[in-house]
Amino acid sequence: MSVRSEKKPILFITGWVGTSNHFIVLENRLKIDGWNVFTLNLKHHDVNDLEKAAEEIQHTVEDIKIKTNATHVDLLCHSIAGLVARYYIKFLGGINSVKHYVSLGTPHYGTTINFLGEGKNLEHLQPNSGFLDQLNLPVETTGTIYYTAIWSSADEAIQPVENAKFKTESSYVQNCEVKGLSHLELLTHVDAYTFVKEGLLK
Repeated sequence: MSVRSEKKPILFITGWVGTSNHFIVLENRLKIDGWNVFTLNLKHHDVNDLEKAAEEIQHTVEDIKIKTNATHVDLLCHSIAGLVARYYIKFLGGINSVKHYVSLGTPHYGTTINFLGEGKNLEHLQPNSGFLDQLNLPVETTGTIYYTAIWSSADEAIQPVENAKFKTESSYVQNCEVKGLSHLELLTHVDAYTFVKEGLLK
């Protein structure tokens, strides 16, 4: 059996920050290591709130399952896309289609920095917002999905930086710190990719 056939397809979901030059580094590493990678760039879609964006993920996952004959799709998310993916998992049926969830620089508990979104999204990203409470209460994680949050103490987009971590203590949850990396360097640095692979192979 080939390595590729042993691994679930991956949906790599990018947020509103970054360019194709950042994303392609991670895509190529995954493909070289045998994953079948599909990419959804949320900033290419005319969405004005995160709940609407989650519907894009829902439709894309179902399309991937049909194309690949897979029962599950793993999710790899950068920045705000990680929140959108968690909304899909918790409220739009993603719990039945996802086995591994990996976030890179996602403000799971919000951020006081205001360049990750606009309009209604900025309200959602404020610490203790109603949207974040929906995701995080009573617990952040759902079902038997393996969750990995990769974060950096030098991430300039997440303040406080610890808000990029999960608080749940479980065998299904891990937080992985990479030191000294900016928000976009989480997409390209090999140290971050090491944790990406670890999270996808749990």
